[in-house]
Amino acid sequence: MKLFNSKDLDEYVNLNSNEEDPILLSMLAHEAKEDKDFTSHRWLLESSVQRMAYYHMYIDLLKTPKGFDTKKTVIDVGGGYCSLTRLLDLNHNYWLFDIMAHDIYPIPGYCRLVSEDWYEAPVTCKYDIIIANGLFPNTDQRLGLFIEKMLPNCKELRLLLTFYNNSRFYKTKRVDCEEILYNSAWNGDQLALMLNRYKYRIEGDPWNGVTDEQIYKVTHPTTGSLFDNGRYILMLKMRGFKS
Repeated sequence: MKLFNSKDLDEYVNLNSNEEDPILLSMLAHEAKEDKDFTSHRWLLESSVQRMAYYHMYIDLLKTPKGFDTKKTVIDVGGGYCSLTRLLDLNHNYWLFDIMAHDIYPIPGYCRLVSEDWYEAPVTCKYDIIIANGLFPNTDQRLGLFIEKMLPNCKELRLLLTFYNNSRFYKTKRVDCEEILYNSAWNGDQLALMLNRYKYRIEGDPWNGVTDEQIYKVTHPTTGSLFDNGRYILMLKMRGFKS
């Protein structure tokens, strides 16, 4: 369980020198012309913070497996598409679950896309890793439903969570009617309350869970945000029921 801060960012990019940025170098090395059409690819190219988080979430999966038995069965929920998606697909039995809200292009050379809401998608097999990178609980506030659906079907649930300890909210419109909704972004109190339910399955040292105090500390940081809008990003791994 890790809350990212400015020290982590400096360590990742070696004081912001892109020449030492491993995700950027790998993205450019695997980039095809059509990849630039995808919003997720462009966002990752443009943000060193996003690349740092991507590194910690995916670096073990980007390394070439040493044998067939080391390949993982992976679901990536809401992860979007970038040039490294093809590498993940090459290295593992990889499925992307994404409604592709930002893009309408077919994914180049890639067929294992489940383009429906994860809540409706069939998840009944045993997966090694299920990933949700930056989807909850800001873009999708159904974090509790997601954990309940995914934990019984994986060995490891890997989450990058975003939250705001300010008064951020959004004016939204329902797609099925004319109703206008105002939704508050989750704050640290709300996130801590949810994570406390699963504290015995959150990776500790070793996989022995975490305490209420540890959860409170990472959801109520004393350091500043890496983003101008006050967004914090927290990475954690949970032990699934198939472990």
